[in-house]
Amino acid sequence: MRFGRAWLVGLTGFLAVSALAAEPAPDDAPPAWLAAAETLDAAANLSGVLALQPYAFSWSRWLSPKVTVKPLNPVKPAKGAVSRASADIRGRAVSLGVAQSKSEARALAETAKLKLDLPDLSMDAALSAGIGKDTDKADVWHRRGLAVNMKWSGVPKTEMALTGASDFSLTYRDPSSIGVSGGKPHVLSSGKDTANFTANVAPLSGVSLEFGAAGSEEVAKDSTAESRSAEIASIVETQGQEVFANAAWKPLPWISLDAGTRERSTAIAWRAKNVKSDTVRSMEPHAAMTLDLSSETQVSASLERTPATYNTGAYVAYASTALVNEKVPVKPDYAWQFKTKIKGKIGPADVTAAYTSSYDGSVTEYDFARSGTQAPVSTPLETKDEANISLSLPLHGLGFTDTSLIGNAEWRESRVRDPLSGEYRRASGEVPAKLTLKLERKLPRQMMLMGLSGEIEDSQVSYQTKQVSEVAANGRIGAYFAYVPGPYELRLAMDGLVGTQGTTDYVYRESRISREIPSVVEHPAPGPTVKLTLRRPM
Repeated sequence: MRFGRAWLVGLTGFLAVSALAAEPAPDDAPPAWLAAAETLDAAANLSGVLALQPYAFSWSRWLSPKVTVKPLNPVKPAKGAVSRASADIRGRAVSLGVAQSKSEARALAETAKLKLDLPDLSMDAALSAGIGKDTDKADVWHRRGLAVNMKWSGVPKTEMALTGASDFSLTYRDPSSIGVSGGKPHVLSSGKDTANFTANVAPLSGVSLEFGAAGSEEVAKDSTAESRSAEIASIVETQGQEVFANAAWKPLPWISLDAGTRERSTAIAWRAKNVKSDTVRSMEPHAAMTLDLSSETQVSASLERTPATYNTGAYVAYASTALVNEKVPVKPDYAWQFKTKIKGKIGPADVTAAYTSSYDGSVTEYDFARSGTQAPVSTPLETKDEANISLSLPLHGLGFTDTSLIGNAEWRESRVRDPLSGEYRRASGEVPAKLTLKLERKLPRQMMLMGLSGEIEDSQVSYQTKQVSEVAANGRIGAYFAYVPGPYELRLAMDGLVGTQGTTDYVYRESRISREIPSVVEHPAPGPTVKLTLRRPM
C-alpha cells in the first residue's frame, strides 16, 4: 500500500507539473509548480488569527487563488458552448485548477483538481489540504487528502477502473477540550490509504461480469509527550485485501439475477505497552433477484453473508489495558441476512415495505476484561428481525397543492446472549418500534419547504457492565423549515416542541449480575431543541 500511495502521488505530480509547464512564469513570480502547492512550516505567523498553541502548525502559501493552463492551440468555442481554460496537447484535453474554498471562522482550506480526457482514458485527481481550530474546543487540526480515479475502455465490451485515495488527519488535542486540566496535550493522528481495481465485461447481451481486487491500510495513533525524548502512545493498524467476482443476468426484460462472492482478509495490530495482532478471513457469498412487475412496482429478494469491519475503538480499549497474555474476545460482527423489499403505488401514494432477517451471527456488547475494566466483546446473535414501511401521499386531491403526508413505521426484534449473565435479551440500544409522520408543504418558486413532524418511539435500553440506561417511551412534535437551492439543503429543525424523552440510569454496586442498585439517576427531558444543518444527499 505504501508503494501504491507513492505511485498515485508521483503520477499526479508528473501530470500537474507537465501541464503547468505549458505557461512560463514571470521573472518576479514564484515557480508555476509552487503556485499550486500547499506548504506548512513551523513559524507561528498565524497564531494571532487562529489563536494556535506553540506546538501547532502554521500555514503559508503563495497567494494564487486560481491557476489555469491556457490553450496551446486556442479553438473558438461553438455557439452556445461554455468555454473553459484547458491545454490542448495533441488534441487531448488537460485542465488544472487551484481554488481556495470559503474560509470558516478559524480554518483555511484549498483544493487542486486535475482532469485528463483521452479517447479511451479519463482521469480525475484532487489534492486538498486544510488547517484550522475548532471554535468550540482548544483543538488544532491539519488534514490533507489525495484521490485519483482512472477509467480505460480500450478493449471492446470491457471497461476497467482504477481508484486510489490517501487521507491524513492530525489533531493537537488540548486536555481542557476533554475535561482534563493540567495534563499533557494529546496528538491524534490517523491515515488511510485505499486502492481498488474493477473490470466490467459484457460478453453477451443481457450478461455482465464484474471482478476485481482492493486493498487498504489504516493507522490510528494517540500519543502524549511525557518528555522531549519519550512519549506514551497507543497505535492501532489495520490492513485488508480482498478479491471479488459478480455475475448479472437479465433473461427476460422483467427479471434480473445477480450472484457472486467476495473473499476478504483483514489483519489488525495494536500496541500500548505490548504488541498484539489478530487476523480474520471470511468468504461472503450473495445472491439476489429483482422482478419488475409493472412500471411502478418492483419486488426484490437477496441472501448474503455480511461481516462488518473491525471495531477500531474496541481494540483501542484493549490497547489501553495492555495485559500481555490477554486474549481479546472481540471480532468483526457478522451474520447471514435475508432481505426482501417491495415498492410501488397504492392509488396516489408511493409505498415501500422491507423485511430483513439476520441469524447465526455475532454482535458486540460490553463485558469485563481481565484487567477489570469494561471493554467490548463478541457475543452470539441468534436472530434479528427488522421491518420497515414508508409512505408518501400527495394531498392535491383534497385541495392542498404541493403538500404531502409522509409516514414511516419501524419494528425490530433481536435475541442476543448477554456476555455477563449468559441469558438471552434484546441487543443493547435497540428501539423496538418507532412511528414518524410528517405534513410537508413545498414552495417550488421560492425553493423552500416547511412542515410539522410527529414521532412516537418505544423505550430503549442500553447495557454496560455496571449500568443500565433506559430512555422512556415518548411522543414528540416538532417543526422544520428548509431552503433547497439545487442539490444542497439548509434545514432549521425544532424538535420537542411538545413531548421529549427522559433517561434513567441504574448504577450497580459491582456488576449487573449482582442485582444491587445503590444509585438511580434521573435525567429529566431536555426540552425543545433547535438544529441548523447543511447537507447534500448523495
